[in-house]
This record gives sequence, structure tokens and C-alpha cells, in this order.
Amino acid sequence: MNGIILDGQGLTELPDSLDPNILELSAANNQLRTPRLTGIALTTLNLSINLVEGLDDLPPLPDLLALDLSDNALVSTFGITAFPKLREIDMSGNNIHVLDGFELLALTHLLADRCIIII
Repeated sequence: MNGIILDGQGLTELPDSLDPNILELSAANNQLRTPRLTGIALTTLNLSINLVEGLDDLPPLPDLLALDLSDNALVSTFGITAFPKLREIDMSGNNIHVLDGFELLALTHLLADRCIIII
């Protein structure tokens, strides 16, 4: 199985039974704060429209290439280095106070519209 879609299910946590071989996971429009993703080698993760406050709320995902955290509760990018292969990130619609770690990544796409960034 390559991907799982769990959008709009009112989840407060992800199911323990996620296949560790999935590459893509979409869990948009839920109530997730600190999604447990340990042991999964994801390359694409969509957690848009949730309650994630920081990238350090996510486990290290060394193979992650694309991350959508738009419309969450992000206030910092601290922890972004836990995704060393990350190329695309969408942080639109967040209230980010601290930008940290981007200089260590080779991003090709950064989306941050409707985002308040205080430097």
C-alpha cells in the first residue's frame, strides 16, 4: 500500500495500526496535536487543518520530501532539521514567531501565504 487518506474524520490521534510501509499519509482536517508516526518511512505527509503547534511535535522522518502543515497552530519552525530530505513545505495560515533551521535544508518550495511571521 502506497498511501492512506484519513481526512476529516475528527481524529485526535492516529490509529496504531498504520502500515509501516506506507509512503504517503493524508490526515487533514482533524484534531491532531502530536501525531504518532514512529516507524513509518513516509515521503509525503499532509497534516493541514489540525492543531499541530510545532515541528518538534512530530517524530523524525528522515525520508520525508513533502510536508503540508497549513492552517495549524505553528509558532516555530524549530525541529525542521528532523526532516533532512524535505524539499517542499506548506506553512500557510500559521502564526510563526520563530524561523529556525531552514539554512540546513535544500528546500525547493516554501509556501507561507496567510502566514504571520515575526522575525
